Amino acid sequence: MSNPALRSAVLAVSRWTFPCLFLFAVSCSPPQSASEKEYAETIKKSREQRQQLREALGSGEMESQAIDLVKAAAAPDDIGTMEDWLVRQRSGTGEEILFPRWKAFRRGANKYEVQYTHSAMASDRTVTKRGYAWNVDVLLRIVGEPIELKDKELERRKPSMVPEQRRSIEKKRRYSLE
Repeated sequence: MSNPALRSAVLAVSRWTFPCLFLFAVSCSPPQSASEKEYAETIKKSREQRQQLREALGSGEMESQAIDLVKAAAAPDDIGTMEDWLVRQRSGTGEEILFPRWKAFRRGANKYEVQYTHSAMASDRTVTKRGYAWNVDVLLRIVGEPIELKDKELERRKPSMVPEQRRSIEKKRRYSLE
């Protein structure tokens, strides 16, 4: 080899060939036994189940189900749904309804407290806050009777943990579990 550039290229390739082949051979793992494959499969399924549970808890699906259960429940006067009943309650006062809001607060494993609140403005422009609460078991699909909220309850009833805080806690747990 008279060309020095060609000679140095051949030496560089041959110098790295053996270490690359060695690393490739070492990185290949032996085939797994049946029990190892079964164990890996159960671990994978367990991780998928935990991920689905995390997504369900963090996404607010249960809260929205609780609210939907209340809206579709039979009204206390047995005429229509609870949502229809609320419309009848509001329309009878002659007040203008402002800021209607549905909220669900977790109170147990499958138990939620659903609240409907609104502000009502009378013809003399005075504003009052009103609302109702229901106890709901999402798993059993049971909706309790409506409870009228008083002024003090409307101001004090706050979630034990707002959804943003719960999501951040779930993120922290997700990173610490794996």
